[in-house]
Amino acid sequence: MPDKEFEPRIKTLVQTLNDMEIPTFESCEGHLSPERPSHPYVDITLEPPICGISPRILFLLSRFIAEWNAYKPEEESWILRPNCYRYSHERGGGPYFLTLEPLEKNNQRNPRILQKHQEKADGLASFLKKKWEEIKYLENSLKSAKGDKK
Repeated sequence: MPDKEFEPRIKTLVQTLNDMEIPTFESCEGHLSPERPSHPYVDITLEPPICGISPRILFLLSRFIAEWNAYKPEEESWILRPNCYRYSHERGGGPYFLTLEPLEKNNQRNPRILQKHQEKADGLASFLKKKWEEIKYLENSLKSAKGDKK
């Protein structure tokens, strides 16, 4: 992905997703002002030609998020959902994006909830990075094992 400026409290998550070969389109760390989103999110593009996300990687991301959520209370859970309404006026509708965001919204613009979401974005990034490294290690081990058998 090209170098972009990211807000500091979402940067690690965006970079981790990009390292996992998941193309991100837009992100936000969340804000308390009414004109900006009140919670952090990352949009993942599904639209060609930018996309290139493989079904395998999308499956792994979904699996990793489910695993993260299995050990967290609901207020710390994140969801990956189709985003059919953002940008739809420009593109004629359709789920061109997936949005990764906290399950619990910060509709009251509570600073403590926002801070908690931002901390969990960093925690989720670390978790995803660890899981991705495990997958890469296993893939390399399998490739080596297949090479040894030939």
